[in-house]
Amino acid sequence: MANHFALGMDLVRGSLLAAALLGAVGCGSSGDGGGGGYSTGLPRDKQLKDLSDGEIQTACRNASKASASAFGDAEYRGMCAAQLGAMNPEGCTEAAIDQCVASAKAQNKPDENACDDVSSDREKVAGCTATVGEWEDCMTQMSAAYSKAYRELSCTNTEEPDVPKTADCEALDRKCPEVMDD
Repeated sequence: MANHFALGMDLVRGSLLAAALLGAVGCGSSGDGGGGGYSTGLPRDKQLKDLSDGEIQTACRNASKASASAFGDAEYRGMCAAQLGAMNPEGCTEAAIDQCVASAKAQNKPDENACDDVSSDREKVAGCTATVGEWEDCMTQMSAAYSKAYRELSCTNTEEPDVPKTADCEALDRKCPEVMDD
């Protein structure tokens, strides 16, 4: 079931269901106001529609640098165990999981050029009155929800996680549906 690997790598790269905002923006470490989780490095009270192209690139780069650490060993292990268990339950061994984790980690490198073109991101935030902080809060909650779901995967629990939007993401979706589009 290659979907687990693809979905997991999307998560690692920060795609997380609702990360359409700022293109390849990934999750970051705590920044100047995020209190942990996603941080763009921008003022939390700034509206998304008011971000300059340079700010979109800054946010993308800040988050992209930290995205490699978004997925910990437990999440990688769950993703790999589910992938292996779905393809061949007998082949889902500790050694195979270890090999898959090593491969997934090696592939988890930020794309140096992912933040260069902000035109599609500009379109998504045009007219959006949500704040940077509202988006960061949504992404922090979704990251935690996906992390929990991936940690629960195993060689026998191979179903792709169905993680519903959190309350903050539902509010963001009502305010700015373009930002929440996959």
